[in-house]
Amino acid sequence: MTDGQHLAVLLLILGVAGSALNVVITNPYIQTFPPALAVAGGLALFESTDIDHSLSGFALDWRLTVSLALGVTTALGLLYQGGGGRSTATLMLTVLLYLCAALAIVSSGDLRLQVGLILLAGVVHRATMLYASPIPMGSDTMFHQRMAAQIAETHTLEPLAVAGSKHYYSPIYHLLVSNSMLIHGVNAQTASFLVVSIPALVVPVTVVAAVSRQEFGSTYAALSAYFVTISDAILKWAVTPATTTLGFVLVSCIILCLLRTSRSSQREYHALAMALFGVLIITHQTSAFIAATGITLLYSARSIVDGVSRVLLPLIAWLAVLGSWMGMRYAGPNSPDILTLIFSLFVAKLAASGGGGTGELPEYLDVVPAGSAGLTILHTIAPALVLGFGVLGGVLLIRSRRSGWNRYFELLVVAGGLTAVAFGGPLVGFAALLPFRWFPFIYLCLALTAPAGILALSRHLPQTPRPLAICAVLICITAFMGGTYLGAFDSPVFDDSSQAMSYAYSASEVEMLEHSAKYNGGATVSGERLSTLTVRRWFDGDSEAVHYIANENRVATPTDDLLILDRPYSHTDHAWYDVSVNGTTRSVVGELPSGYFQCGKDVVYSAGKSSIRYSTDGCRGL
Repeated sequence: MTDGQHLAVLLLILGVAGSALNVVITNPYIQTFPPALAVAGGLALFESTDIDHSLSGFALDWRLTVSLALGVTTALGLLYQGGGGRSTATLMLTVLLYLCAALAIVSSGDLRLQVGLILLAGVVHRATMLYASPIPMGSDTMFHQRMAAQIAETHTLEPLAVAGSKHYYSPIYHLLVSNSMLIHGVNAQTASFLVVSIPALVVPVTVVAAVSRQEFGSTYAALSAYFVTISDAILKWAVTPATTTLGFVLVSCIILCLLRTSRSSQREYHALAMALFGVLIITHQTSAFIAATGITLLYSARSIVDGVSRVLLPLIAWLAVLGSWMGMRYAGPNSPDILTLIFSLFVAKLAASGGGGTGELPEYLDVVPAGSAGLTILHTIAPALVLGFGVLGGVLLIRSRRSGWNRYFELLVVAGGLTAVAFGGPLVGFAALLPFRWFPFIYLCLALTAPAGILALSRHLPQTPRPLAICAVLICITAFMGGTYLGAFDSPVFDDSSQAMSYAYSASEVEMLEHSAKYNGGATVSGERLSTLTVRRWFDGDSEAVHYIANENRVATPTDDLLILDRPYSHTDHAWYDVSVNGTTRSVVGELPSGYFQCGKDVVYSAGKSSIRYSTDGCRGL
């Protein structure tokens, strides 16, 4: 049994063991990821390592493919600008645009054409999502773009200091966006799309295509680029362009440099990787931590392969991260350093998990705990397929012992280690480093091995031409990825689960939120959390998310004067707020408490279907 077969057996065992967790844990990731891992491990034991990368017998004139892609893009643009927005028609045209790219992958040997159509589909897809809302989506994105706009206006970093932001010490994103605003004469939303969102697509696509082309042909490289483009977490960070997105761009470049060193000891690649890591530290601290973890995993895997201890680069990376955290203040000047705060949060999380009641949610509330448990498998089936293809492809490449096989062992170790942190971290108090932000980096590794998996399995469909079978799989994954809570961040297509929240706003909703921030007269602005976060992070106003005290049947408010934000979304089962039961507070998603909106009997503002209700005696006795 070869080393690759040992790895396949290990993955099979891990997959089966993980699948057994379904007995005690109800979570769609547990329902799909371990089975995908088990199936991939099982198939890798018996699948031939002789992977055919050629897709002969299917040819399309490149001019036809390009003409179709341009025609679809034009139709989509006209429909979108004509008021169609992110409608069913525009979604179907977006999938058709990806189909053009998929057809180029299986019918053309020209990598420039293939990548060009992939990038066209990716940019159009991201643009239609990003501009589905008149203001930025995501609370962090709102804050960072507001800071960038103020920096462009004041020409200083003072806005970050006044806001008490840790990014006063890592302002690369804000400087980049603010300078783009001044140069191009556009708002922060468009500026960030130009200098952050588009590079967050172009750079990783270029990286995986360059790495894959070195070992295989254009078809494999194009498949890698396609997987990066349609991955839901990468889509999400592109349409919420913030410091995390820019960190992902830099980590992509670092990975390219370090993978180059697997074939060469050239010092310039190590030097460039460390220089980029230095820039990463003053761009996004969490991404720097993820990068240091990835570097450690990669060099550990490299040490296993060649038997040579490699600790210098990982050590430098960790010393740089810890040193920066000791020097950087979490809330701007004169605040605790980042390392102290993270350690405090970690200890507090461990202490909280060691005892106390869980505070079972009342049955009369139609809510579920906020988090991935509130999703359905429709949101995880496509990521699970990418995981399965990635693991299968990686093991097959390792078993083949072809030139560069060790590179794919390193990638699987990195992807496996990052996945373990993302899913296991919260169980031991690691949530302070936001494990869900690790997903794009995992996808980046899997995109380099997944093509081998899909090419290997496509041989077992004798009744269907391989090119068409691959096209069908790509479009299915695209459709599922593009409908998840991450892949359709503006308004999930699969919205049957409470956690699939919509982050896009209508123009009237934005007007209502802005009015509450400017003219609240000292009253408490109250509503579901997405609305109140927008009031705080975008309009710089004071607001409080609904905090329902179940034992007292009331909403906790700092003042009796209350402005209740009432928009159609607040009446759905996607409302996000807090519930306290027996002293334990939990974040939940679902319908707001019955009677909440009746607390505000007087409507003092209305815009379209949105309104603001006013109460002078708080919100008691619901």
